[in-house]
Amino acid sequence: EVDSFTVTTQGVYYLGFQAWGNAGEACYDLYMDDIVLTGTRPSANFTAGTDTICAGGSITFADISTNGETSRSWDLPGGTPATSTAQNPTVNFNTPGDYNVRLIATNTFGNDTMLMIIHVDPLPVVTTSGNDTICNGASALVYASGGVSYAWSSGGTTDSITVNPVVNTQYTVTVTDAKGCSNMDSLTVVVSSSPSIGAGSDQTVCANNGMATLVGSLGNASGSLWSSLGTGTFTDATSLNTDYTPSVADTAAGSVTLVIASTGNGVGCVAVTDTL
Repeated sequence: EVDSFTVTTQGVYYLGFQAWGNAGEACYDLYMDDIVLTGTRPSANFTAGTDTICAGGSITFADISTNGETSRSWDLPGGTPATSTAQNPTVNFNTPGDYNVRLIATNTFGNDTMLMIIHVDPLPVVTTSGNDTICNGASALVYASGGVSYAWSSGGTTDSITVNPVVNTQYTVTVTDAKGCSNMDSLTVVVSSSPSIGAGSDQTVCANNGMATLVGSLGNASGSLWSSLGTGTFTDATSLNTDYTPSVADTAAGSVTLVIASTGNGVGCVAVTDTL
């Protein structure tokens, strides 16, 4: 009679059998031998979608170990997750540097290790600048730096663009460097409302009672200033509503031009004037 058995762990096993005679006659001959059982440990091997990425990118690793791997362990420094037992983990790398990714493949007979260096490039440092406050109706020139190619949210593809917003507008630029890594920054252009001003209607006054009462109007500015092309005087030239007394020369000339200008205009806006 032949018996068989299966073992799964390598080592030294002692095999013995005893022979018996016919009709149950006892034969006490005992035969023994030792058998050395060995197996093959796995051969660790894996692939990666790439070995160079930009910070913030991810890589999928694929375990292709051979020789009967039954379990695995990944060491993923610099990555998220930092360890894994999955066959094909996807790992995100946020910090620039070089990292030794290690796979340990294991079975009953031992283990094997494979290493791969992953290089993580830094993202470009993007800087935006330019005219970030304009008056309504004006244009602004804005700039970006830090790369070799540029893509603005407004559609521009150069490092500097001219924009003409009518309301406060944020412009975002994506900058790509020579290694193909991209980063973003933004700049908001603030649009100031254009000032408006009015001197009021022309007036006629009597020479013997020549004070003119002025009533001006103002919009989108904090103040005003009256001036005369003659030599008369204002009660308060900085008041929107004031009085003007013509000089003798003004009266002799028969007329005088008065000018009102806006002051305290919005950032990027110039003064506007009106006359009577």
